[in-house]
Amino acid sequence: MTFHETILAKLLTYRESHPDFNFLMRQRTGAGQRFESGHWFQGNEEYAFVGLINASGGITKTRSVGFSLSPKEDGFDCRLHVRFTNEKRSELISAYEEVVSKIGGFIEKGNKRFDKNLGKITKDLSELFDFIDQNYQSIISIFKKHNCEDVLVTDTKFDAMLKNLNEYRLSDDSIKSNSDNQSTIEARVIYAYLKKALSHREIQKSILGEDAPARGGGFLTMQILHKYEIQGNKKGVLSRVPFNEEYQNAKGKYLEALILLKNHYSEFTDETKNIRKMDQPLNVILYGPPGTGKTFKLKEKYFQQFTLSETSLSKEQFIINLVSDLTWWQTFAIALYQMGTASVDQLLKHEIVKAKASLSKAKNIRPIAWSRMQAHTVPYCPNVNVSDSSEPPLFYKEKDSQWRVVKEDVEQLYPEGIEILEQILNFQPSQDKMVKNYEFVTFHQSYGYEDFVEGIKPKLEDESTKLEYEITEGIFKKLCNRAEKDLDNNYAIFIDEINRGNVSAIFGELITLIEPDKRLGESQELKVKLPYSKMEFGVPPNVYIIGTMNTADRSVEALDTALRRRFVFEEVMPDPKLLSHIKFNGFNLEEVLDTINKRIEALLDRDHTIGHSYFIKLHSGDTAGLLKVFQNNIIPLLQEYFFNDYQKIALVLGPGFIEEKEPEKSLFPSFNDIDEPQLEATYQLIPSIEDIEEAVLACLGKSNE
Repeated sequence: MTFHETILAKLLTYRESHPDFNFLMRQRTGAGQRFESGHWFQGNEEYAFVGLINASGGITKTRSVGFSLSPKEDGFDCRLHVRFTNEKRSELISAYEEVVSKIGGFIEKGNKRFDKNLGKITKDLSELFDFIDQNYQSIISIFKKHNCEDVLVTDTKFDAMLKNLNEYRLSDDSIKSNSDNQSTIEARVIYAYLKKALSHREIQKSILGEDAPARGGGFLTMQILHKYEIQGNKKGVLSRVPFNEEYQNAKGKYLEALILLKNHYSEFTDETKNIRKMDQPLNVILYGPPGTGKTFKLKEKYFQQFTLSETSLSKEQFIINLVSDLTWWQTFAIALYQMGTASVDQLLKHEIVKAKASLSKAKNIRPIAWSRMQAHTVPYCPNVNVSDSSEPPLFYKEKDSQWRVVKEDVEQLYPEGIEILEQILNFQPSQDKMVKNYEFVTFHQSYGYEDFVEGIKPKLEDESTKLEYEITEGIFKKLCNRAEKDLDNNYAIFIDEINRGNVSAIFGELITLIEPDKRLGESQELKVKLPYSKMEFGVPPNVYIIGTMNTADRSVEALDTALRRRFVFEEVMPDPKLLSHIKFNGFNLEEVLDTINKRIEALLDRDHTIGHSYFIKLHSGDTAGLLKVFQNNIIPLLQEYFFNDYQKIALVLGPGFIEEKEPEKSLFPSFNDIDEPQLEATYQLIPSIEDIEEAVLACLGKSNE
């Protein structure tokens, strides 16, 4: 088998954690019997071409955009090709030219052929995947921008190509003629064991072509199964359990085995298509100038995707959501209020306590129960002697080490706990009641790691006279704990103004863990030991991070490189067309915003244009509202953009808003030896605009006559 199989296997594994990444494979064996030679891509023994765009660029033998990989002793030489020698379609030509310009670093080979040398790529293709992380979505967005969606590789196209290819890859003839096709052999062994429930000996003889002794045989089969940590109890599991259920719960090497099956057997592809996946990247930042509706888009588009009807929750998940923000003493108080009197062992079996424990990384909850209940014991209990007590006192310990709460005290000091208990006891999910699987936060200069992940903070309890500190979980860690216990649903954290915080400091070591392939249960799963709690932590695969940033404050290019390569950036620009229906005497707001933004872009840049949302709430003919928008929003923004350079503001707004002020004569005293300076005209805001429509018409170069 050629090196094409190695490349294909790596790309398919990468695609598991990057489901939006589609690429082109060879579609037919052809007269040269390329499939029989193991050439899964365009190319031969010397190179493989992985196409990204399903267009020829006017060159019949290859695709217009893609990677060329040539095998070397310790890896591959890799180049990104852009070819459009004989392309006639103007919008495609514009897209190719923008790809070359935006990515940069290309060498022109002549006749509209461009190469970018990506250098030496190791056998795991990690350097190539880094490049894809940073540039693939940009390439796709360029073709979409130029209305060339028809040349993109769709999921349907990709699945059809892979299915067609696998019909040969998985055939017996292919296995026998290409004995070194290790990944395919392993896939067939795993399939025979997990799906067909064949014995080690049967698999070794029928697939590996090796006879095995009647007893104790099948050593070669066992080697492969042990490599993927497949235990004896998994024999025939896929004939008993749906593949998607097994895939959902798999971890580590066993998950890699199921991914291998998914990449080789089309019967499993459809089953897992929607597992751990929405039709969007895991990490997204919406960016653009002020007033373009980035936060509005969060609320209107994304919030609903992470909002569920209560009927979709099990009772267990309902309880987990209720107790996620409770402290341990609150959890124990609610449980004992229902139980009456109970030992610690009995208390730990209560459904509320078990739900709280499922969110904790602590290995043993028993010492937590003892310490929290003792700290909150009523002062007149003779069986507890604690010098440091905490508010509120609710618990009472009997002589036989049974615990209870003083119900009158709970009703007076913690009535919220009784309400939570009633919700659990009367659990009747409502179709109309919605559950939020998301959190919303705004970054700012003082927002830190302690707020986002975990930190040491003062322990604040009512009527407490002592200052104590405790390790508290941040908003993101709490969300991840919930998501890890509910992999059937997706969760999100929305971060408004993400660029206003010190992102590197806020995320800390999590900046690596948020990568799709580093998530829990993925092929390159990573966990870290958190600095305060010393607990291992990883980010679940169903947590989406969606942020917004204002490019007038900070450009995308100025962001930390590590952050940029882990997020997909979605541009949200002003849309003047949304204002075309708002009309005034002689103009509509579409042409007003379009004119102002063209001038700003010419004088400054497109990152400082003005968004449509400043005008969107106005109605036709509302001159008072229009005047307020200019006075309170547009003019202050321009003053900030141009640092009170009123000449440039005058060029943007025109004579209806800015007036020329002639220099005063005889301003300076007269001296024989001092020349009086020559003063130029200055510009200033017109202090009172009597007719806003006339002022705007002047801005547009129109007359009201």
